Amino acid sequence: MARSKRKQASLPKNQTSIKHYFKPSPNDRVAKASSSDTNSSTNSDMQTPCTMSPTASLDMHYQRQADSSINMVGHPTAPLAACQTDNSTLSEHIYRLKHQVCLEENPETSKLLQNCTNVGAIDDLLRLIEYKTRYYLIQTSVISEQVIYQCILNHIGHFDSVAIGSPISLHQCLSLEYHENETHAIALDLYAKSDILAQHFKTDLVMEDGIIWLKSLPLIIRNYVPTLEKIPMFIHRLSTKINWESETECIELLAREYAKLYSSTNKYQWNTIANQMMFNR
Repeated sequence: MARSKRKQASLPKNQTSIKHYFKPSPNDRVAKASSSDTNSSTNSDMQTPCTMSPTASLDMHYQRQADSSINMVGHPTAPLAACQTDNSTLSEHIYRLKHQVCLEENPETSKLLQNCTNVGAIDDLLRLIEYKTRYYLIQTSVISEQVIYQCILNHIGHFDSVAIGSPISLHQCLSLEYHENETHAIALDLYAKSDILAQHFKTDLVMEDGIIWLKSLPLIIRNYVPTLEKIPMFIHRLSTKINWESETECIELLAREYAKLYSSTNKYQWNTIANQMMFNR
């Protein structure tokens, strides 16, 4: 019998994506019809729906982590296909970003994650899986970030919110990276973008007595909240890494920053994300 080999799963350069559960929505069709800079052959390719889920046979035991500082508001969001929006421009941007995910898919990695068998967790960030006659180590934070990014594209503008019981001061978050005399101006600049964050990402920034507070975040996955220790870096990156002048790039960069914030940091968060992936197979 051939000896099983252990290999760390890696994604080829320029093929860093896995397809999740994109399904064509009415908004996608509107975006496709309104797109004027794609040729007919490209449009033909874009009609093919992406319906692949990147996991199978994972341990689905879920242990809820008690966190008294976070409260869920409303019900889990419905799929984008069930939602209606008049914002055809936003729909076109999202459609292009979804198509880019499909183009960047690594089929071999997707097939591996579809058909693997879970062996067990090595630690909070590494998990051992088996596929055919080989074992692979996967970084759950990397996979979860990609899955959450795709969830965001599929639900953007239609999230429910997660209220933060103890609002977080933007000034305190930014003080970890900037001098005190700089934090107020940077916080005000980010507060000026609060309408975009609230409309598309259910992120509420509120000014009280000259202090700007983060009061809510989007409910991207049912029963899942991010690690609050990531919030300061998240706020810092929102203030420095987003191109607010280009709408498509702005939406993409925001989605990726939220995906980093929500990526799993422990096995309980990973199990919740794995449940979501199995639910949408």
